[in-house]
Amino acid sequence: MVGGTRTIRRIRPTVPEAGKPCLRQAGVADLVSQGKGQFYEYPPLALRDLRGLLSLKRRLKKYEHATRVRIRNHLVSQYFPELDHFWGHSDGENLAIVKWCLDPSQIAGMEFEEFSCIR
Repeated sequence: MVGGTRTIRRIRPTVPEAGKPCLRQAGVADLVSQGKGQFYEYPPLALRDLRGLLSLKRRLKKYEHATRVRIRNHLVSQYFPELDHFWGHSDGENLAIVKWCLDPSQIAGMEFEEFSCIR
């Protein structure tokens, strides 16, 4: 309010002049150029199947990573603290040790050649 009077502005639709877009048209064009427009997409079946497989692959990768982290945090660090320092160097060897030698006394009873052949 200015000086006791209230000023109300109304936005009136503009009539586009020759060569100039309307305000609404320019706003829509800006939104579309920013990727904020929504539209319905129904791709072919092969493309939908491919997207489903890619989604499954992402979920399996997340699950695999979560399992590796759980093995390291709850099994290796608790039962094999000396292996914890070398955990990220060779995933195949680390997982083979966890798979075949869960009992530390079993590892202690092995010969080095037998232990080094585990895969």
